[in-house]
Amino acid sequence: MERLLDKVLSESLLTSHYSKGLVVAQQLDENILEQEDVTKINVDQRCDDLEKKEIHGVFDYYPIYPTRKMYTEAIQAWARSVPTLSFLEKKSKRKMKSRKDSMRHHTLTPREINRDAALDNHDALENSSNSSSKRAHDLLMLMKTQYHRFIEDDNLGLIKRPANDQEDIRGTYCQPPRPDSICYTAVILAYRNEGNAQLAQDILDTMISSSCKDTQPDAYCFRTVLQAWVEHSNPRLGLSKANQLLQKMESLQKEVKGYADLRPDTRLYNTYLQALVNHVSPKHVWAAWKAKDMLQAMVKSTDGPRANSVSYNLVIHAMARLESWKGALQAEKILDQMFLRYRTRPHFSQHTSKPDITSFHTVMKAWAGCAKNLALEEDKNDMKPNIRVEKLLKVMAQLYDEDSIEWAELKPTTITYNSALNVYKNFAAHDHAAAENANRLLELMWEMYNAGDRDVQPDKVTYDTVIHALINTSEYKFLEMAQGWLEHMYDFYSKSGNSRLRPEVYTIGVVLKSWSNLSPRHHLGAIRAQKLLDFILDQYLCNRRLAVPDATCYLLTMAAWLKSKSCCPLDRVNFIKDLLKNMERMHEAGISELRPQIAHYNVLLNACGLCRKPIMNEIESERVVELALQTYRHIQESTSFEADESTYFWIILIVRNLMSQEERTKHLEEIFFTCQQKGMVSKKVWWVLEDARKDAEGAPPDSYRSIPDSWKQKVSKGNNTALRR
Repeated sequence: MERLLDKVLSESLLTSHYSKGLVVAQQLDENILEQEDVTKINVDQRCDDLEKKEIHGVFDYYPIYPTRKMYTEAIQAWARSVPTLSFLEKKSKRKMKSRKDSMRHHTLTPREINRDAALDNHDALENSSNSSSKRAHDLLMLMKTQYHRFIEDDNLGLIKRPANDQEDIRGTYCQPPRPDSICYTAVILAYRNEGNAQLAQDILDTMISSSCKDTQPDAYCFRTVLQAWVEHSNPRLGLSKANQLLQKMESLQKEVKGYADLRPDTRLYNTYLQALVNHVSPKHVWAAWKAKDMLQAMVKSTDGPRANSVSYNLVIHAMARLESWKGALQAEKILDQMFLRYRTRPHFSQHTSKPDITSFHTVMKAWAGCAKNLALEEDKNDMKPNIRVEKLLKVMAQLYDEDSIEWAELKPTTITYNSALNVYKNFAAHDHAAAENANRLLELMWEMYNAGDRDVQPDKVTYDTVIHALINTSEYKFLEMAQGWLEHMYDFYSKSGNSRLRPEVYTIGVVLKSWSNLSPRHHLGAIRAQKLLDFILDQYLCNRRLAVPDATCYLLTMAAWLKSKSCCPLDRVNFIKDLLKNMERMHEAGISELRPQIAHYNVLLNACGLCRKPIMNEIESERVVELALQTYRHIQESTSFEADESTYFWIILIVRNLMSQEERTKHLEEIFFTCQQKGMVSKKVWWVLEDARKDAEGAPPDSYRSIPDSWKQKVSKGNNTALRR
């Protein structure tokens, strides 16, 4: 498109220059004839030569210019080629996922991932600006500049026009077109898609300041700029600019002649409502109530914009973002108002307030946010979020059963039940009945699916939400249910191969973490975690398409054994040592996800440090010390990770508690020297050294503040806090 336009522009440039040259040549010849005394024969000869140049010249036609439609098509083509922010966000998420996989394989750090993602977003915006929106703007400026230059040349008499009785075979191309509102709107749309609201606002201001009627902005121009501010990265600034833009539009309609038809419509008000919704948070409650007041004004309006289903849904969403009891009740109240208004005016053209499935999902979202930090002021059973959601599900089912044609959108789907399960998940910590409701609802979904309803097939989100609801209770029987559903995912996937229920490492880690947290309170916590890890590993070895338990899964199982009080300290050390050895073997076999890290070795040292001599005999103590020293040497020799302050703390504690006085001094000096060379002398390392080596040669100074900064330069701030002794 742009190449064709360039071809026409180049031809118009050459022909216009030729036309100007003929006019200038005629003027020069006339001046020469006035100044010189020449004969009539010379004058006639000169005129004949000039006519021959006109007839037999390189360009035999008058100047041509691209039409307005050519410019408009080219500008709109560039505007449509600008990638929207949603497209860039999806692209960024895909790159972020690949980088997280790289981090899992230990080729990138989290800091490098965030840095590269920020650079990619910046480069994407820069490329889109240079290649699309900027080119659209340049075409608009070229069109505007060419028109004004033509007018100036025409006023100076430099433009050669065809005679009135002469027909121009090229049509009406003799004058460059003037940009109209369509061209300006296309550039505004390009900047909006790019996310540059300020430049879109500048183009709109240019249209308003123009005296030409063809460039007057309409409601679509205002709505496009308003949408750009709504999508701004700073919601506060976007809301402020959107408010100013709406006020300017209303003032133009009332005060400026020619803008009487510029009336805000329902879509424009919905766009402004979206700006309010984006600004709503538990700290900015006023935006939600302002959105509600605006909705009520639209409902009562007789000659202005009227509220439709989108307006109601936006305000319900604003109430849901409050994450409070009042917000959830208001969201449900607005849904009731939608039903009342629709039943009184069921067929009111485009402004119908018919509740759709989005309305119900958003109300459920409001109750889910309320359930997260719920403080029940009224002890009423029917005011609990799980009870309210059950009523919403019953209303949807009842309406669909009454008239499946009119209320076809209200047929419950997997997304509907997932929204309800999200409420149960957040409320399960306050009321265990919510966890039972989640378990029963998943069973009901499978019954409906087996009966032939394919719209309610449970997916990964369904299982993840139910498992979270069950483990939020922190009760043993509910954790058993959660593990049962995880095993059901493996069983269903192995039989059907349906990727919708392929278990992920995240879900495995959630269940393992729940068993690890239960381990200090229940004697079977560590045992169940170990059995689950063995089950997952066996499933992976049988089917390599399944998720492999990664290093985090092993770390959680080790932590379960470390916190367990059902076994003696020596058995605890042996279990953790066996898990670590298994990781090393699996990693050597080619499973890169199971490469041990410093955290795994620290757990083993932690288990050894919890051993005490009164509990063990001399032989067992020597074995524990030998295992700890062997682990410490392996860490020092490793090239993939380095010892941290926890490593030095536990190895010094083990040497202090389990070694004799003669052997202790030599090892402590060696360990402390390495620790200070690495810059890992933290306060907890200092504390254990102070107790172990008060009288030893080369002991640390009396105060931690007096030690050299080089000894503690690599100590993290979180581990450099004072310890309670």
